[in-house]
Amino acid sequence: MTTLLHDLRYAARQLRKNPGFTLVAVLTLALGIGANTTVFSLTNAVFLRALPVQRPDRLVRIYSGEQKDSRKHLFMSSSYPDYLALRALGDVFSGVTTYGNARVSLGRGDASETVNVELVSGSYFSVLGVRPALGRAFLPEEDSIPNAHPVAVLSHPFWQSRFLGDSTIVGRTIVVNGVGFTVIGVAPQGFHGVQLERAPVFWVPTMMQAAVLPGGDMLGRDTRWLRMHARLRDGVSAARAQEAVTLVAHRLAAAYPETNEGYLFTIGQGRTAMEATDAANVKTVFALLSAVVALVLVIACANVANLLLARATTRRREFAVRLALGAGRWQIVRQLLAESVLLALLGGAVGALLAMWAVGLFPLLEIPATLDFSMDGRVLVFTFAAATLTGILFGLAPALQATGTNLSASLKDGSAGAGRSRSRLRGSLVVLQLSLSLMMLVVAGLLLRTLSHLQTANGGYEEHDVLVASLDPRALGYDQARGVQLYARLLDQVRGLPGVQSAALAVVAPLSGRRYGAEAVLPEAEQGRNVTIGLSYNVVSGDYFSTLGIPLQGRAIGDADRDGAPRVAVVNEAMARRYWPGGSPLGKQIRMGGDDAVDYEIVGVSGDVKYENMTTPSDPMAYFAVGQQYHGSMTLHVRTRIAPGTMATQLRGAVHQLDPNLPLAEVGPLSALRERSMVGSRLSAALLSVFGALALLLAGVGLSGVVAYSVAQRTREIGVRLALGAGQPRVLRFVVAEGMRLALVGVAVGVVLSAIAARLVSGLLYGVGAFDLVTFAAVVLVLTLTALVASYLPALQATRVDPMVAL
Repeated sequence: MTTLLHDLRYAARQLRKNPGFTLVAVLTLALGIGANTTVFSLTNAVFLRALPVQRPDRLVRIYSGEQKDSRKHLFMSSSYPDYLALRALGDVFSGVTTYGNARVSLGRGDASETVNVELVSGSYFSVLGVRPALGRAFLPEEDSIPNAHPVAVLSHPFWQSRFLGDSTIVGRTIVVNGVGFTVIGVAPQGFHGVQLERAPVFWVPTMMQAAVLPGGDMLGRDTRWLRMHARLRDGVSAARAQEAVTLVAHRLAAAYPETNEGYLFTIGQGRTAMEATDAANVKTVFALLSAVVALVLVIACANVANLLLARATTRRREFAVRLALGAGRWQIVRQLLAESVLLALLGGAVGALLAMWAVGLFPLLEIPATLDFSMDGRVLVFTFAAATLTGILFGLAPALQATGTNLSASLKDGSAGAGRSRSRLRGSLVVLQLSLSLMMLVVAGLLLRTLSHLQTANGGYEEHDVLVASLDPRALGYDQARGVQLYARLLDQVRGLPGVQSAALAVVAPLSGRRYGAEAVLPEAEQGRNVTIGLSYNVVSGDYFSTLGIPLQGRAIGDADRDGAPRVAVVNEAMARRYWPGGSPLGKQIRMGGDDAVDYEIVGVSGDVKYENMTTPSDPMAYFAVGQQYHGSMTLHVRTRIAPGTMATQLRGAVHQLDPNLPLAEVGPLSALRERSMVGSRLSAALLSVFGALALLLAGVGLSGVVAYSVAQRTREIGVRLALGAGQPRVLRFVVAEGMRLALVGVAVGVVLSAIAARLVSGLLYGVGAFDLVTFAAVVLVLTLTALVASYLPALQATRVDPMVAL
């Protein structure tokens, strides 16, 4: 311990003697360590930090799934009767809870707004071990009788923002879908539920489903929309719990084959936000980010290693004297490592401050606010470990090089062999920096090209001058008859507004990320046999295809296609190509509805439209008339000639005239949905571009430093050349050529690495190949020019050498 403290004190004195070197090295390392700490803070919040509940290690997630063709297909949702069956496993679980999302109308009249809520079982807060900050949680009897106990527990942020933290809120009433709910409690600060997605503003009992999600029996055995968590009893393992839930699944399948045959339950960890959600592609994004910031740190380390090599060269006489006086080689190596580790720790401290600043920007990137990004002990330990390991890695090679010098030659101030060895190592580090920078910039360039294609790609519709808004009259008790009448009146009202060219309704808007699927039968489609298929579907009103400019063969769905009229459907080209190759589907039938099957005649074939995202291929899709296949929630599409803000005001006025309590939500241009669908691509491209530019800057500085050091070491040689008549242009070319040789080797290695990396990220690309020549050529040109500038600056300094002084 005493020796370590002595080495650190000696290292601190050495660093204080060279403030310029120390500052450059610390800032370089701070960029690399700070980037890694920032990404680890995000990783910690999603994958590692436990939910703010009691004993999260005993909390498990119960997935539902389906067994098909010996393969298990897991998904998140279960039915309410499934929950009741699993709740009976009292010898395995101390409690089971279920929860589901809903969008509701909060308030009355002009003050109404659409908010997110969560319907939960009465055991929700007790199973999680969460105690309300104010009031109480739900009682068992409040979740036992349908529609009997309209009570709510508010989230802490909602209580603070809407009611200004009023301590008398318990007992007051809030209006939800026109129904008064009594506030019984407020959740503790920091608790946002157990889902990674959008947090609810309050919780209500599942038995209040009829008021919160009216228009259907959501508590039936064949309606799977609820998620489940359970708390294991002490001494019960996850394996035993899995055996128990598997037996329950088999019993349910035997008793209710029409709804449960083939379905199973799977136990999974539920202690973190990631384990409690079904967010797609999250691991892929995190892997990419982690790889990128690790490469930035490698480049930063290579830069500092070069600085240490250069500095060690100037101290070789010192090391030789100490070795001659009896100091052991390991003693000097240990002291040099102490200097490098101290540098890394200082860089880690500054990097942690940079990470704290960067973490504060996460809310601007539309990252869910339910996550806690604060730097806890795990993040600090990571930063300390990264800094220590970094210090050892970038300091070891320079330390071994410095102490491996020839003793007598160093005392005479000359060692060509050692100098050549150090030069080769410095050159290798520069090649590493340049090749990694080129690889990162190629991947960033491919993602930027992908983003450009996504912004301009044809989604199968015309999005300009179209405004969209969503509404859900079910929340106010509208049944099918009243809902169809409301939609018809709404379209008449909107089509008569000034500036409206056309208007239509649809369940799903293009690029909204939503999808509705169903099974259908194509009667006698294959050699006289019925064929059962899976398809996506949308429910639309008249003028839908013309409002969005979707190409159509045959006829469109019209307002006259209502209940009582012949049932019709329009299919997309993807469905026509797959099931009627070489022929026309017009006049053919689609059978929908299971036991109460109804045939729909295909009257049109539409172009393929992107509904989930631009990169997903178009699946077979069918369109049905809203008057014949009623759906409670709809999205209004309006093609307008006036400003979106003015039109939004007119739309709200039109809806208010029909029903003052009906809120119009998510009003905005249709193009905004495209922008929202590209958030992940834009974030990945932006981060890679920033880190790639940072890596290129560090590589350029490293190359410039190596060339400058070479010039300093060869000052006498340059002086001789100038004295013998070599002109300044010739010396300039000579020095630049040395830097460009390293750059060309780095480019060659980088192109190979880029080809491998591009192949790995090819799944994220759209409209551009993994080996896009334009991207590769542009990045190679940028890196070559950067290397040229980095070599030119020290070369220019070399031409100013005074031959007399040099000699």
